[in-house]
Amino acid sequence: MNGYEIKHLAEIYDQYETETHDVEYLLAKIKESGIQNVLEPFCGTGRILLPIAEAGCRITGLDGSDGMLNFLKEKAKLLSEQARNRIALKLAECHRCD
Repeated sequence: MNGYEIKHLAEIYDQYETETHDVEYLLAKIKESGIQNVLEPFCGTGRILLPIAEAGCRITGLDGSDGMLNFLKEKAKLLSEQARNRIALKLAECHRCD
């Protein structure tokens, strides 16, 4: 079992991962370049994914933890319907295959 499958770990992760400077930078670059579709591997609880969806981009989030994705789905319920419709989530391991 992946440690992130334990519900409380996703909640703790969310409490400690509160930086936003990277999100602000990414949003500026997305706006500047006109990007409309984004892929975010390791999307976790949506710290980056949710603001991108709110900004108007379609975004697909990949994560290897069903627990993290379930936590993200609960948070996404707080978004507008339009923003929620721009989000696709996939349970997938993101690692290098040799």
